Amino acid sequence: MSNDPLINTVFGNYLIEQQIQVGGMATVYRATHQTRQFLVALKILKSNYQREPDVVERFKREAEVTSTLNHPHIVQCVDAGDFNGMSYLAMPYIEGGSIADMFKKGGAPIPLWRTADWLSQIASALDYAHQHGIIHRDLKPGNILLDRNQKAFLTDFGIARVLEAMRLTMPGTMMPGTVRYMSPEQARGEPNINHLSDIYAFGVVAYILATGYYPYDGRNEPAILDQHLTAQLPQPTRANSQLPMTLDGVLFMCLAKRAQDRYQTASDFANAFRHAIRGYEQVVVIVDPKRPNPAVTDNRPATENKPPTALRRPANFPVNAPIPTPDQRPPTQSQRPQGFDQRVPTQHQRPENFPPNQPPMNMGYPYIPPQPKKDNSNLVIYGVIGAVVLLALIAIILILLGNG
Repeated sequence: MSNDPLINTVFGNYLIEQQIQVGGMATVYRATHQTRQFLVALKILKSNYQREPDVVERFKREAEVTSTLNHPHIVQCVDAGDFNGMSYLAMPYIEGGSIADMFKKGGAPIPLWRTADWLSQIASALDYAHQHGIIHRDLKPGNILLDRNQKAFLTDFGIARVLEAMRLTMPGTMMPGTVRYMSPEQARGEPNINHLSDIYAFGVVAYILATGYYPYDGRNEPAILDQHLTAQLPQPTRANSQLPMTLDGVLFMCLAKRAQDRYQTASDFANAFRHAIRGYEQVVVIVDPKRPNPAVTDNRPATENKPPTALRRPANFPVNAPIPTPDQRPPTQSQRPQGFDQRVPTQHQRPENFPPNQPPMNMGYPYIPPQPKKDNSNLVIYGVIGAVVLLALIAIILILLGNG
């Protein structure tokens, strides 16, 4: 950080004092306004993006939109412009850092009542933005700032739109949003993302704060996106046994795969969360998402038909060629031979005395209960009796005919 040439220099009306964060598209500095003497977080677009007119234009436009959001839990843009060919925007400096900064320290202890307070504050900010037709698109702990009184503030509205413009103009750039918080519809690349995508990301944040773990994680981005699309949510109370069972249903609904199945407003979810933890407010959760989630199991159906996407491009397939449909793909060694037994392994069978209305753990869904074998012994007995009766009738008829 000390090698940054902008440190201790005057940038327009601002004296840059310290580098706070280096992001994917901008570097953030703590700076002081020269004449008004107040601290700001100064975001300067990186030099390799300054030469992209579409990115610069969208960066400025989103700054203008954000400046119109007047809400007590939204960090407004107070200034934006260009200086020496570099685009920038300035926001009030929130000295407590972000929720993500707490995770970096490892094992951050957070009581459930504090999580509920943060969720309520951010929910009101999200609902306000959604009512004004603005979608965040990149909601995550790094974009939730905390002041010295531990109040939460939402920042970086619209930045994902800038990232999207970068992706369109610069091949190889990451897709907008952050994969661990990305809704299934974002993962599929659907063009018309609405506010329900923000609510999904909001649910991911809540899951982490309530359990201490990521709901979906993996070795690379395609693996994580695939889980958002197809994997069943790891049960919260299995990840953290201190949680109330009522919280399971709340988080499952917020993180539903289909957008229409989720809570329709952020406040609805925040209120349901607070109601679900009633009586458990003092439970302290050790939040360290770098640890593996103990509740993670692969609960996808074995016969699931996955749509062909860039995440499943065949090995050694040309990068610029269209992805073949499943029936066009050549057979591979990993394919199952014809007649392969796809029955559920015996170790996953329902234990004796298992509740009849509850599906066995770790089984694929939908669960198809085993059908009882039909007892055909009665059919044999009935057949024998019928044959004897028939022979008796024939004998009686012959006797009667002989006497006649």
